[in-house]
Amino acid sequence: MSLAAAFSVATAGDSYVPFDAKNACDACPSYDHSISLGYDTDYIWRGQSAATDSIWGSVDLTVAEGLTVGAWYLEGLPGAYEELNLYAEYALGNFLGFDAAIGYTFFDFYVDTNGESTEHEVYVSLSREAFGGEIGYFGAKGFVNNTWYHEASYARTLGQVAGLDVNYDAALGYWHGLGASDGFSHHQHRLSTSIPVGCQWTINPYVAYIDSLTGGPTHPARFGNSAGDQWFGGVSVSYGF
Repeated sequence: MSLAAAFSVATAGDSYVPFDAKNACDACPSYDHSISLGYDTDYIWRGQSAATDSIWGSVDLTVAEGLTVGAWYLEGLPGAYEELNLYAEYALGNFLGFDAAIGYTFFDFYVDTNGESTEHEVYVSLSREAFGGEIGYFGAKGFVNNTWYHEASYARTLGQVAGLDVNYDAALGYWHGLGASDGFSHHQHRLSTSIPVGCQWTINPYVAYIDSLTGGPTHPARFGNSAGDQWFGGVSVSYGF
């Protein structure tokens, strides 16, 4: 999994996919499929706080060369928020020096105060090695709300602590198609690591900070508020097969 894929798991509700989790153990084989379960103190979606105390699960399957499909479900305790994502992504190979991919996501949201709503989007992602790490771009076009979301990202390994890689990544989000609310919505910074348990299991903790900016949707129908400026974190367990 590339770092750009980890950032854009937009396709998975933007929950935090571990940094290179499937290859955390260098002596182990690389797995084509994975199942994950996780917990987030605050589920941040593109600069918005969608739910707190959230649990989620996902299944990702490589069904053909370059083609991955998956499903992701999250519930914010005590049941006030639910989200289901169904997605597919195809790796396009190298384009002008960048690893490129294109994908589609269907979103089904449920908020107890606003009922159910849906969205579907297409997206592109680009990534390449630069500045001692990896830079990336993610762009998504939503068709129900007729909006665009863009995200620039950077990730690198800072070094090792107790034999584990400590990884840093950052992202800057921008919305347009919102009229007066067009603009930069947030920048976000994260520290994470992957702890292998045997070859197939990986524990993936992270801590992150978000700084909300003036652009982007602050009170869309399915969310209550922007994320504000805050620390948040979480942990997931992944099984590769």
